[in-house]
This record gives sequence, C-alpha cells and structure tokens, in this order.
Amino acid sequence: MKYKYILLSAGRGIVIYLEMEELLDSKVNSSDVKIADKLYLRVSDGIFPKDMATPFEYWIVGGIKSLSDRIREEREGLLICYHIISLEFNPAHFQEEGLYYAVQGWIGQRYGFDIPQANIEFDRKNNRYKFNFPT
Repeated sequence: MKYKYILLSAGRGIVIYLEMEELLDSKVNSSDVKIADKLYLRVSDGIFPKDMATPFEYWIVGGIKSLSDRIREEREGLLICYHIISLEFNPAHFQEEGLYYAVQGWIGQRYGFDIPQANIEFDRKNNRYKFNFPT
C-alpha cells in the first residue's frame, strides 16, 4: 500500500510517498530491524539516501514504536514485519523528521487508527519545519 504524507505551511511543503507492506508471521531476516517484541522492519536496498544526517531507522522505527502497543493489540500477538518497498520525495524539500509522521500515517490508514495530531511549526528564519515529538 502506498501512502502520501503532505505537510504544507507558509508556502513550503514536504511530500513523502511511502510504499510498505505488512508481512504477517513471516520469517525474520538477519538484516531486519527489531522494533519491539514480534515487530520488525525490513527495508529494500537503496531506498534511503546515504547522506542522511540521522539514520533512517531512528525516524521510521520511532514512528512505528510509538504505535506498537496498538498494532500488537490489533494483530493479537502475530509476528509482524513491515517491509518498506519504496520511498519518494523531493530532495530540495525533504526533512528526515517527516518519515516519523509518514510511517504513522501509513499505519493509521492500514489499521483505521486515529493518529495523534502532529505538533509541527514552520521556522521562517531557518526555512525549515520544527517537529515537536511526543515524549
């Protein structure tokens, strides 16, 4: 399933297209990232830019982990592996932090979850969004 995350404010925007699939009771590969008990992330090769300031896992895993209890409750103890198939964005307007909310949006759409409203402000001085993550 492909999900489109859009953040627009002050004439500037971020758009992230995230295509993922949910694999249930799949074999776990050695390269899969463990998120929580029975919850893993698999990423197709070459998806993320090599020059990201923070490893992609930080944002993607964080977004999934924040919803992990709800996911495991929905899937009643099944082993789940999320496979990121593709990721598209405009490098000129990309902010890594947007991956957190893109993956949450995908999960919300997949399971019909209400996702908490993101606390994001546009910093005109630095021409960037300021993401305020839940603690």
